[in-house]
Amino acid sequence: MSASLSSTLPFVLLASACSGSLAGAQLGFDPADYSSALTLTVTAGGDPIPLAFPVMLPLDSTRPIDRGELSEDGRDLRLVFHVAGEEAIELDRFLRHMNTDSTEIWFPTQAPISPLACDARYLLYYGNPDESSEAPSDPNDVFVPHMDDHTVALFHYENGEGLIVTDHSGKGHHAAAGPEHSPPSWSHGRFGGGMDFGHRSINNYADIPDAPDLRLAEGTYETWVLTNTLGPTQGFMSKDHVGFTTGGHMTMSWDSGLDKLRVRLQSGSQHYYVYNTCEAIPDKWYHVAFTFGPAGMHLYIDNELQDWNAYTGGMETNDNTLALGAATSHSPSPPHDLFMDGLLDGTRISNVQRDFFPYAGVRDDPLVTAEPADLPKVLLECCGLVACEGGTFVYRVHADNPTDRELELKVRIITGPGIPGPIDLFSSPIESVLDIEREYRFTNDLPNECPVVVKIGAGLIDEYGDIVASDIGRIELIPAETQ
Repeated sequence: MSASLSSTLPFVLLASACSGSLAGAQLGFDPADYSSALTLTVTAGGDPIPLAFPVMLPLDSTRPIDRGELSEDGRDLRLVFHVAGEEAIELDRFLRHMNTDSTEIWFPTQAPISPLACDARYLLYYGNPDESSEAPSDPNDVFVPHMDDHTVALFHYENGEGLIVTDHSGKGHHAAAGPEHSPPSWSHGRFGGGMDFGHRSINNYADIPDAPDLRLAEGTYETWVLTNTLGPTQGFMSKDHVGFTTGGHMTMSWDSGLDKLRVRLQSGSQHYYVYNTCEAIPDKWYHVAFTFGPAGMHLYIDNELQDWNAYTGGMETNDNTLALGAATSHSPSPPHDLFMDGLLDGTRISNVQRDFFPYAGVRDDPLVTAEPADLPKVLLECCGLVACEGGTFVYRVHADNPTDRELELKVRIITGPGIPGPIDLFSSPIESVLDIEREYRFTNDLPNECPVVVKIGAGLIDEYGDIVASDIGRIELIPAETQ
């Protein structure tokens, strides 16, 4: 006997050691239709966590799906965040491996977190397999780097299948994986999915066709890269060509002879290099960012400047294909070389020289934990016979308020044939738990015909006038002679 008194209900999140109590607000779905909720706590490790950093809650989704309590596509997994005194926000979240015991729910932090501190202002609703609306799940709002006005191409590698790698910038620079007989595979990346250019296949790559907005006089190439082995020299981003031709050629690679990450940029007649200052380690994710243009060449590893070169040339004369997972330094014969044995994730090309990558400095990822959320609830039970010519009925209400602030319980007749309008039956503040049983006698506000059904509603209201929990009962008004 559960239903909504409002088409869109707010929620109340409990106070905790990590956050204060939260106010209600309008959301894009109806929490009253959801059977369960979890309070999520994001706890930082030894590194500070910046705003909009991707975090992940692991979840076994097989059991609730098997029991019919959760939809197979996870549309009834809804995340919200709230700051005291402000409206709640429904967050974009990205789901991986639904209907497995290793489901991943990725979402972005909504506030910075200091080292070893926590933030418990997140709530996960679940358990409404009849949910018809789609939850927000834009990868650009979940994963980093994010899309902005200076982004030219952006790859989160979340396709999970096929030979096309989606460009999430909206500019249409989709990459085609190849060769068809031995393409890269989809794998687990730094955040969510990634593209694996090693292990299962060799000599593979993904090509991005040239376009005018990729011929940059200044810009930034950045990506997360992990190498499985440090044996051969491996290219992981390359817009190159044999010889100098018109210049502007670029290759980012792991150089086995130097045991360093290296970026080479060419003018029409010279090579210019930047290197990282320490040896790389296999099977470890590095964020590599290369900037070029009027400020010179800069190489950043994990948000730390590694090397600088005074050359101020760009890539505006470079009309070659951009390869991921290989080099094109001898193109067109062969078109690809120095194939990568490793993975890429979070690849972005920008038309400005960036110098700040806060998400890249987090090496000690935060932990996300979940506890059942003790939410406000109200249960309404109606009983008794009612005569249309006059009579009484009894209603019972149980209300729980686990918050640290006072709510108000309201009970009313909502609608019914012959009922001219809502009739208030009971109202009272509630601090914790309230059990009531009341008898109501009809006087003048009676239906003209019998039998009819009248809806009785009970709800908990917060200080903003929003309904935080509700229930509906039904009373059948019957003719007096049947009593």
